[in-house]
Amino acid sequence: MWNLQLLENIGEFVELRSLSISRKEISTSNFGDLIIMKLKNGQAIVLANTSSGGIGPKHEDEIKLDGKDFGQLMTRTVLIKVLASGAQPIALIANLSVEFFPTGSRIFQGIREEALKIKTLDVLEGHTEENIEQVKRIIKKPFQVWGRIM
Repeated sequence: MWNLQLLENIGEFVELRSLSISRKEISTSNFGDLIIMKLKNGQAIVLANTSSGGIGPKHEDEIKLDGKDFGQLMTRTVLIKVLASGAQPIALIANLSVEFFPTGSRIFQGIREEALKIKTLDVLEGHTEENIEQVKRIIKKPFQVWGRIM
């Protein structure tokens, strides 16, 4: 089962400005769509991105692909990037430029099925577009996986 985590029991109010990390405490390396942020304490945070446009089940998509298959392929792409870096995936965020039903629900079905295979994600989050009718599925850096290296 998915463990969708929210901020719970945060205790006293934290002033957001106090959460910043100075540039001296972090070094960043970019490898295409992969970013590795090495922290002073020896740990690292890894962020992988991927994007797609014109591929999917919509009428105007140039390459037709079922939403579930699309979700699986996009998820696999970002997970492989994080795993190849040596990091453990901990969160997947998918922001879709489609309506939830029927297109988004099929894409999220594929995302969930693919992500369950690795059994390490703590967070799965996503959003769909409900304000404007979509005739073409467009995703610009919507799939992100965050990982950590201990």
